[in-house]
Amino acid sequence: MSAARPLVFCRVPTRQTSSPDLDAEFVCGYRTDRSTNGRLRTMLRLWRLISLAHGHVNAPRILTITRGAELVHYSVVLPYIGRIPGMANRDFEIGPCWTAPKYRGRGLFQFAIRRICSDLAADGRAFWMICRPDNDPSKVAIQKSGFSLIGDSEKRQRRHGLSHYYVVAAPARFIEARDLLEERGRYNSAARESHKDPSASDVWLSALSAPLRAPYRAYQRALRAAVKRGDRVLDVCCGSGWQTEQLRQNGITVVGVDIADELLARTFRRDGGWLRLAVGDANTLPFRDGTFDVVTCAGGFSYFNADSFLGEARRVLRPGGKLIFVDSFDENPVYRLNRWWHSLRGQRSRSVTARIPNLGTLDRISAYFGNVDTQFFGVLTFLVPAAIRAFGEARTERLLNASDRTLSRFRKYAFKIVATATNVKQTSVSAA
Repeated sequence: MSAARPLVFCRVPTRQTSSPDLDAEFVCGYRTDRSTNGRLRTMLRLWRLISLAHGHVNAPRILTITRGAELVHYSVVLPYIGRIPGMANRDFEIGPCWTAPKYRGRGLFQFAIRRICSDLAADGRAFWMICRPDNDPSKVAIQKSGFSLIGDSEKRQRRHGLSHYYVVAAPARFIEARDLLEERGRYNSAARESHKDPSASDVWLSALSAPLRAPYRAYQRALRAAVKRGDRVLDVCCGSGWQTEQLRQNGITVVGVDIADELLARTFRRDGGWLRLAVGDANTLPFRDGTFDVVTCAGGFSYFNADSFLGEARRVLRPGGKLIFVDSFDENPVYRLNRWWHSLRGQRSRSVTARIPNLGTLDRISAYFGNVDTQFFGVLTFLVPAAIRAFGEARTERLLNASDRTLSRFRKYAFKIVATATNVKQTSVSAA
């Protein structure tokens, strides 16, 4: 019989994650190898050596819970040391963990996990845990602490014999799953932080400087031209719903889908339910075939697998229906460098950076739909900050629009695109 495969869990908390409470009889705190002794000191020093071998100066730490002089629980917090596929350098692994037998069942393990995630939360940081598949109490506690099951793995020993690592069948899927949790947490956090007028529409558009609004205005024009009274519209990655706000008074049914559940809840409270909302993944849309006349997506194309989404979009569209989206474009090396820098700083996940639409994406859309009209905007957008200081917003907007017309032969280096694809192709499409 094959050995049980350890389960891998991941959580991406926000910096606003609240710290849980602990019964007064217990004392909780962090220790390093210099502030502990015995078995814990030996363990921490071993993990410290392994961390240094992987180039990490951050020392492993241990969260302990005591009752008087008695140690009743500990959870080790490890920096990235190459044990789990999908971990980023800024991530932490929680474990090994231990609770004294007579204190088990009192929630100390779950408290420790929540406390660590609260204390060490940072933008773009994920926390990982490994659990035996037969350890049901730990699995329940881990998932109640906000962790999601990513998949199973195979445990292997390193050559030096001091530690082990985990192997998975599809490492790229682990990375994508981790990044999806990161982006969901980022948008849920933004929803909690927002103190703007909940009745305001086009919040994001009004926040942009004038020279940057042209692609979004073109997107809204394309949307108005494609939709008529009585149509059903699916807004993918709908967020706050600003993209389809203009359809509110036109007798059109709009359904929004997004992975950020807290953001959707805020949108529902703000709009009073006019926008029908569903928590879901664009790779597997929870709707029947031929349900919608138009599928829209504003700024979300890089958050999912292109082939999966395009197949789903075509499936839920009626014959002759349209897919309309606005998004960044990734052929300009200046914009690529900027996005790569944001990824390094934890402001954008690795998968999202890699999936920003490019010429290959447009080819895939053509393969699925057969008829695609694309507009390109902002070949010289990287000059906008300096131009605004020199000429002001209004003149910079006119200059940027003029440059797009003059430099049309270089349109593939645009900052943003707006594309409209018509569902006219019924042949099957092979995965890229």
